[in-house]
Amino acid sequence: DIGCIKEGNAADIVMFRIDRIGYVGALDDPLAALIYCGDSQIADTVIVNGKILIRDGHFVNFDEQKIFYEYLTNIKI
Repeated sequence: DIGCIKEGNAADIVMFRIDRIGYVGALDDPLAALIYCGDSQIADTVIVNGKILIRDGHFVNFDEQKIFYEYLTNIKI
């Protein structure tokens, strides 16, 4: 099922944290704050097809630090 958020339905939803200093005043216009002040690190929770992909701003199925350090050890400068 689609169209509403409830247990058992497919769900795509993104939740953002706007309680950070860069978003002061966002409560007056949260959409404008996301558009004009947002960056790729603001997503707090991302759910796709009912599965949580990002929780507390971090991927749940990937070790971000490991990927970063593997990249650093393999780049050629």
